[in-house]
Amino acid sequence: MLLDKSTLPFPWKYRAHQLLCRTIGRLTGVFARPVQKVVIITNGRTGSNLLVSYLNSSPQVRAYGEIFGTYYLSSDFLLEKLRQPHGAVRHLHEMLERLTSERLTAVKILYQHFDERFRERRDLPSLAELLPELQNDPTIKIIQLRRENLLDVIVSNMLAKQSGKYVGQAYDVEQITLPPRVCRRHFMAIEELEQKFRDAFPPERYLELTYEDLTAKPDETLGKLQNFLGIGNLKAQSHIQKQNRSAKSDVIANYDELKWFFRRSDYRRFFDEPDKTTPATGQAGKAR
Repeated sequence: MLLDKSTLPFPWKYRAHQLLCRTIGRLTGVFARPVQKVVIITNGRTGSNLLVSYLNSSPQVRAYGEIFGTYYLSSDFLLEKLRQPHGAVRHLHEMLERLTSERLTAVKILYQHFDERFRERRDLPSLAELLPELQNDPTIKIIQLRRENLLDVIVSNMLAKQSGKYVGQAYDVEQITLPPRVCRRHFMAIEELEQKFRDAFPPERYLELTYEDLTAKPDETLGKLQNFLGIGNLKAQSHIQKQNRSAKSDVIANYDELKWFFRRSDYRRFFDEPDKTTPATGQAGKAR
């Protein structure tokens, strides 16, 4: 893929990508039906790299990762483009253009890339135009990928940040500690974002998938995805490996405290490992 992490300077790769889109891609468009454009909206640590790899298993598809992520934003060349008026929208559409003969193009955008704090911190005001653009463009289909167990999302995020390993490599870090009230705020914030994007798009352009379905029943889930996108040949084969294979009760030092704190909450479903509370006292066991 042109815009991968090869050693060529990023501006060269970007310009080569645009040149192909404006020549071969547009020539193909004269004879073929318009390319289907897809945006995957998701949180980090929800299996989105796995989904992108499944999409790329089809020769009809060209799917990219986070087009406003660290790799792209480390380029001063691209930052300059994004800081121009309508820069983020222009970048979105350039990445969704047909490159050669594919029938579908897809990109990934994280929740944080729509967030005001993120665009202020990175000095990227044009990111504010992204959501209205997606809502107003009927040619773009939306996939929201979520992970039902929000505790897994939080734990995976913390492990990835501590280890610096975001794709493929197993984590190698010490235990983490999650203050219960902070954990609850994270749960509520993620649920609010999921509902925000669920409500933002009409049902005919919107499909919701979960990490759990993608991993537990990939063939059925990919069948649903194929029907929504109008493509075939998606294969449940990927080089992406699960990074954290340890039980949450081994990774979270205060797991018992958290399980006790959420015992009467709807969030208790995230704590599905054996109970380690002490029956005689009704209190959580010692933090491990």
